[in-house]
Amino acid sequence: MFAQHRLKAFVTSEKAFSLRQQVPSPTKVLVDGQQQTRLNKILARRVRRFRAKDIEEFLVRWTGYSNAHDSWKTRESLNYGGELEQITEFEQAPSLIYGRPSERESSGEDSTTAATAS
Repeated sequence: MFAQHRLKAFVTSEKAFSLRQQVPSPTKVLVDGQQQTRLNKILARRVRRFRAKDIEEFLVRWTGYSNAHDSWKTRESLNYGGELEQITEFEQAPSLIYGRPSERESSGEDSTTAATAS
């Protein structure tokens, strides 16, 4: 429930931020006949739970854009854009969690040694 007397009318931001420099958007490239922004780098990976399913997402930095434009994209949307090569490169790199190696890497144990030990 909202108190109507506290609501204000929407004001466009053009007047309020008219002195702020507008950054021009980078040029897009043609991929399969469609204009798309090029992926610069994959920064991170996360798995979200949505409707009882795990959805894998990647934090992406776009070529020509600042970190303010970084966005989370699903594997499927990146595969559609032909960025599978960068996904596999990111997955093969040593995983870092807050600047430290993951538990499995720090113990020197991998999936093959863990399977033979049990």
